[in-house]
Amino acid sequence: MIRIGPAGIPLSSRAKTLADGLKDVKKVGLNAMELQLLHGNIYIDTPDMFVELGELAKKLDVEMGVHAPYYAELAYPPENPVTRKNLDVIKDDAIVSDFLDASYIALHVGPYYKEGLKKSIEYVTRNVRELRNFFLDERIKPKLLLENSGRKNVLGSVKEILTICENVHYTYPLINFGHIHSRSNGGLTTTDEFMDILSMVDEAVDLETFYIHFSGVKFTNGDEAHYVPIKRSTINFEGLATAIIEMDLDATIISDSPLLEHDAKYMELVFERVLKSTRGVNIGNEHLMLAKMKKGRKNPKK
Repeated sequence: MIRIGPAGIPLSSRAKTLADGLKDVKKVGLNAMELQLLHGNIYIDTPDMFVELGELAKKLDVEMGVHAPYYAELAYPPENPVTRKNLDVIKDDAIVSDFLDASYIALHVGPYYKEGLKKSIEYVTRNVRELRNFFLDERIKPKLLLENSGRKNVLGSVKEILTICENVHYTYPLINFGHIHSRSNGGLTTTDEFMDILSMVDEAVDLETFYIHFSGVKFTNGDEAHYVPIKRSTINFEGLATAIIEMDLDATIISDSPLLEHDAKYMELVFERVLKSTRGVNIGNEHLMLAKMKKGRKNPKK
């Protein structure tokens, strides 16, 4: 199953509430949405709103995800006051994600610690393990996802994220291909390159669904500057669509593009075109992304 949707309320929406925004996601024919809790100012003393929003998402068949604040600094000692504050914010956001019955909550792990990569990995592992234990203790159902980074001074190459996931059971990667494109100084121009990344993830962790962010990006010398529309970038979305179809993967793809739902619809059209060209399938309606085209995985899970 392939799901696609925007990172937030659609640009075309006149929504005054999150519920209205969710309905507008459905109206434009998409079936996923990521709630952006980027400032950490969510209050959970009245959870009914989030429970009702989650129930509406289920009714509309729109998969919900959550993104915690970007400023998390988890590559620092657990006793660091900033680390403690960030962990508390992420825990609150995790409770919100559970009320929503979201599929996941995603987060960045922050800049490298001053003592280098080894110490940074050690601290992130300890802090993420604390979060994982909180999820288990509180019976929080959404998956805990760690997103790779698009800058060389921020911990989060794909291999580093996978190392942490292997160190801490029940944590999983969120693969941001725009970040990889930036950090690799323009990689991901062929289907094989996308397959290599997806295969590496598949070998490292047991995922039923691949969680993916995608956007065009501008970058300089391996450091991401900002997102741009897909067509204004050198990243090749058709290569990703082809890789996902050829590898028979289930995936939820969130559009980070400044064009949000417009680029999400563009991605949907690309999938339709690739399906038609590779399998002779032409499903021209909003349920295209729900179609299962399974023919046996080429890279079975461990």
